[in-house]
Amino acid sequence: MGGIPKEILSLAGEFAVASELCRRGIYAQLTLGSRKRTDLLIETETAMLRIQVKAKQINRWTCKGVFGENIILVLVDYKNKALEQRPDFYILTPSDWESYVKWWLSDEIAKGKVILNSQN
Repeated sequence: MGGIPKEILSLAGEFAVASELCRRGIYAQLTLGSRKRTDLLIETETAMLRIQVKAKQINRWTCKGVFGENIILVLVDYKNKALEQRPDFYILTPSDWESYVKWWLSDEIAKGKVILNSQN
């Protein structure tokens, strides 16, 4: 399998998340642009929810985090997936992301090499 071209991997992830949401009866609207912090908008009964999507097909994620109110990070993993297979999806809130980063950097934090500042 040759994989998804790098130039459109993120777009494939955004469409995959939108498709999965729509399959479940949740209206999802893609946003346009290349310098954006919101990839999808969904409307709930009480508010609009912003979704950031990060897709990968290699061993590691490239993500600087998720910031703000009413936002969710969805990680889309195409690694080792054939064309007819769905990718794996991982859904994180900002606090989930912060907990993960603290766990990932726990050794460096304990040694005083890294100081995290919460933006929430």
